[in-house]
Amino acid sequence: MKTPSLIPFPKEYRAGTGTLVLTGIGSVSVPESLTDAAELFIRNMHIAKTSSGPFISGSLSSDMKKEEYSLSVTEDGISAEAGSAAGFHHALETVRQMSILSGGKIPCCKVSDSPEYGWRGFMLDCCRHFMPVGYIKKLLDAMSLLKLSVFHWHLTDDQGWRIEIKSHPELTEKGSLRKRHTCPERMTERKYYTQEEIRDVVSYASERHIDVVPEIECPGHVSALLTAIPELGCTGGPYEVETRTGIFPDVLCIGNEKVYDVLDDVFREVSQLFPSEFIHIGGDECPHERWDSCPKCRALMKREGLSSPQELQWYFSRRIIEMIIKYGKRPTGWDEIANTYPERTLDSGLVIMLWRGPEVASSVLSSGNDIILARSDDGAYIDYRQTEDEYEPGNLGITTLKDSYSSQLQYDSRGGKGRIIGGQGNLWTEKILFPKSATYMIFPRLAAIAEVYWRGENRDWSDFSDRVKALPLLLAAEELEAGFNIP
Repeated sequence: MKTPSLIPFPKEYRAGTGTLVLTGIGSVSVPESLTDAAELFIRNMHIAKTSSGPFISGSLSSDMKKEEYSLSVTEDGISAEAGSAAGFHHALETVRQMSILSGGKIPCCKVSDSPEYGWRGFMLDCCRHFMPVGYIKKLLDAMSLLKLSVFHWHLTDDQGWRIEIKSHPELTEKGSLRKRHTCPERMTERKYYTQEEIRDVVSYASERHIDVVPEIECPGHVSALLTAIPELGCTGGPYEVETRTGIFPDVLCIGNEKVYDVLDDVFREVSQLFPSEFIHIGGDECPHERWDSCPKCRALMKREGLSSPQELQWYFSRRIIEMIIKYGKRPTGWDEIANTYPERTLDSGLVIMLWRGPEVASSVLSSGNDIILARSDDGAYIDYRQTEDEYEPGNLGITTLKDSYSSQLQYDSRGGKGRIIGGQGNLWTEKILFPKSATYMIFPRLAAIAEVYWRGENRDWSDFSDRVKALPLLLAAEELEAGFNIP
């Protein structure tokens, strides 16, 4: 039997003899901590427990890493040993992939596998264009099948504030609504995620061992926030939720203490909604021109001994980082946070999300901060066009499938203690209006990114480019239309 086109392909796959056909499960023998994973597998396979038939057995090993697993498939059933419930879930997702790819005749085999990186992520921008909860769940199902571990949820930006904050209802009452738009009329409706919907998404992801990391943009990309609370800006407004794309001069007033009071309220509620270890604080593309002429910002500079507007962003980042740590979370943010004023240091617990080049990476690693790779010029920006065809949909540049598969993983740390903890693909939605358009842009490149951070340097483009041809079968199982072109 042909070796199945698994993505990511496991580190060790040994073919056996015969096949396993699952029309029901006769017995499940697992410790209590693995029960949920087994039950989810049975539901996803659309089968039921029966009085007789194949078995599922599972066990935990303290000698294995958290996401490591070993799997055995015979004609009689499935047995797996793992380092945690996450590893056991990965083992069963491997079986599910094989079932989909083989039309239900699962090849008997032995598999040993574990990821190279813990952070294997996907970022979805729901600010520029809102994506419904039902679609997000379908993406989470596909992420689970591809063994991705982090859903980075971009929830606030110039074009919309998408998360309900009960202490500041004006954020969604005013900040989620655009007065005008070049899109169809329904795109101007108020759209945001209620706290109940957020808990639902977080629970759904957690069941699939996916960590949901929220992003609250600051101090730039805050037009929606300023529209809701104008006094937080340097000029006091008026402001509007942006219908344009780009970088805008109105940012948070660093010298206004109310800014920190409001953000403290926001991050307190965010920390309660998301059990993740991480909260993303944005920090990218923040113009400083308003601070130059703002009396409150100038007074703060004098009081704190700051010599430039660049140092103001360092001051702001330091206070927000302390806020995040106060709520028991680990802050992460875009690489400008570390490089706006490199002479000043930030908390070593801050994780930097690298979207710019290798020099920035080396600088961050040398300072002792960990890095998540998401470089716009190295395969991570999957809102870019997939080919050079001028009629190909997409934004700005070109990211081919091979680009996403060929991402650089090694950087000069200059003797620093920082390390690369993983990477992700980013989908910015300035030019992506609807879920079907998003699916076209996400795949197949997210499958390549999933394999990169699962297998590390041990990958083969020729082999992957053959296996990825089966990806439409996997996506169809998650009710996602595969409208993209696979080379």
